[in-house]
Amino acid sequence: IEEAGGKVITAENGLQAIQLVQQYETDVESLAAIVMDMQMPVMDGYQATRRLREQGCRLPILALTAGAMRDDRNK
Repeated sequence: IEEAGGKVITAENGLQAIQLVQQYETDVESLAAIVMDMQMPVMDGYQATRRLREQGCRLPILALTAGAMRDDRNK
């Protein structure tokens, strides 16, 4: 992403991700997409994604997981 000229902002957990999105929501051009790890401490990516959607976030959210189980894929 950075090599293509984009900026990457990282969070250590789902709660921090929500806070970062809220921080940048006033500047619509700041965020183009969210890449969410589904297996994080404090609040996992599933919970964080649900919370973001409940708060009205309409950015594309790309889900990443190291889990290769069918249940992970279905979620």
